[in-house]
Amino acid sequence: MKLYEIKYEIAHNLENAFDPDTGELIDPNALERIELLEGDLTEKVCDIACWILDEEYEVEKHAKEEAKQKKKKLAAARRVESLKAYLIGALDNDRKYTDSRVSVSFRKSESVDVEQSAPIPDEFWTIHEEVKYDKLAIKRALKSGMSVPGCQIVEKQNIQIK
Repeated sequence: MKLYEIKYEIAHNLENAFDPDTGELIDPNALERIELLEGDLTEKVCDIACWILDEEYEVEKHAKEEAKQKKKKLAAARRVESLKAYLIGALDNDRKYTDSRVSVSFRKSESVDVEQSAPIPDEFWTIHEEVKYDKLAIKRALKSGMSVPGCQIVEKQNIQIK
């Protein structure tokens, strides 16, 4: 029997157990049925409460596992960056390195290096959820010959591993 059905049955048995005019007990078996139904109700409520506790434990367990996984992910990302920096520093940037498993090569790219306290003009700022400068607009301006205080184009070597 479902939880809402048990509550309905208890109410129904209570209504039918007593005479509506005199208030006298007219169905003595109704009280026994009510006691059984209340036992069923208590058992179902407690079962659901235990289920809730189990689910809360699962939520907590998954949150802890998620935190562990996040730490592992950050550590792995740091290792990747360290290993890339090691290869960039140790290898000849003009050469391609290949075997049957992997290919390592370099390609040139440009990025804008902005000093922390540089007075960036308003036209190079974009508004997102936080205010930050627009590096793409600064790069275009620098490439066109315009001077942007505290900014310069820096040529880098990016490693590609496929």
